[in-house]
Amino acid sequence: MVREEREIIKIMETVNGIEVEKIFKAPRMYRLKAYEWESRTYPEFEKVKMQKCEAPAYLKKLSRHFKVSEPRLSHINKHSGGHYSPSAYGQASIALPKETSLSIVCHEFAHHLDTLRHPESKIWHGRTFKRELKKVYTFTKRYLPKV
Repeated sequence: MVREEREIIKIMETVNGIEVEKIFKAPRMYRLKAYEWESRTYPEFEKVKMQKCEAPAYLKKLSRHFKVSEPRLSHINKHSGGHYSPSAYGQASIALPKETSLSIVCHEFAHHLDTLRHPESKIWHGRTFKRELKKVYTFTKRYLPKV
C-alpha cells in the first residue's frame, strides 16, 4: 500500500472576534496539480530561460502594469522553483534560483498579486491565484521571443 504524503497547513481564522489557528493535513498532490495545470497551459514560458539578474526588469514591468508594489528579490539555494514570502509590513519578497525561467517569475509574481488583491484567500494555489496567474501570463506574452 502506497502512503500518500501530506503537508501540514495552518490557517488563521477569526471566530467571534477571536483569532483561531486551524491546523490540518492536506494531500500534497493538490498542490502538484496546480503546477501540472500551469505547465500544460503555458508551456512556452518554461522555455524562456534567464539568469536571476534579468528578473528585476520583468518584476518592474509587471508591478507597473498591475499597479502594485514591487516585491524584493532574494536568492534561493535550489536549482528549480522559487519562493514567495508575503510580509505584513508591505515589503514582500520573491526568492529565485540563479538560473530561472520566465514561468517561475510569473508564478511567484502571481502569488504577490493574489496576496495583495485577495488577502482573505487562504489557499496558495486556489481559484483567485489561478485568476491572477492567467492575467500575469496574458500580459507577459508580449515579452516572449518571436519564433
